[in-house]
Amino acid sequence: MGFDVKDKERSSGKPGSQVFLDLLKEAPQAIVAHDARGKIIVWSRGAERMLGYREDEIVGKNFSKLLPKGIKMTGETVAQVLSGEVDAFESQLVSQDGRLIDVFTMVSPLKDE
Repeated sequence: MGFDVKDKERSSGKPGSQVFLDLLKEAPQAIVAHDARGKIIVWSRGAERMLGYREDEIVGKNFSKLLPKGIKMTGETVAQVLSGEVDAFESQLVSQDGRLIDVFTMVSPLKDE
């Protein structure tokens, strides 16, 4: 599905970036975004269904909360993502009830212009 963000911006009165953020949050896929320090800033309904956390419970927390014990998001990992060296991988995340969930992760670094 595609649409002109400017049309949505005009009809909703919201800036285009807010319209885009609202769309991400409603996505049926698990979409999680975090900042460079690992703080979760976007949590979609799909992520809520998959992992059990509501948006208000997880946004602002560190992404490492979702990683299995002994697994850390290192500076090296972040550097590989930012350089484009790594764009997809298989891993596991921990759900709110403690289950390990197998996931295929695709990463897309967003950089300020």
